[in-house]
Amino acid sequence: MNEVFIGLRKLAEGGWEGHSLDRSVVVRAETRCRVEQKVRELIHRSTGTSAKIRFVLENAKRRFELARGEFTVPDDFDDPLNEIENFLC
Repeated sequence: MNEVFIGLRKLAEGGWEGHSLDRSVVVRAETRCRVEQKVRELIHRSTGTSAKIRFVLENAKRRFELARGEFTVPDDFDDPLNEIENFLC
């Protein structure tokens, strides 16, 4: 199942906006619930499936993708930390 992250933010001029990280999906409506409903409908129509949609409420002062592309998680991030585990035992 695909997973889609949608940022939600309250607009200064009123209403709400929902958008994908790459801004390929942008939806505006008067209420947050209506934005979420419109996003679900749009994604379902475009993909033909029900992708898992995660809505992330943005802080009005700082968007959540500001550091996008500046940091990548190393491939071995989830590997066991043997040298630390030796000290713990």
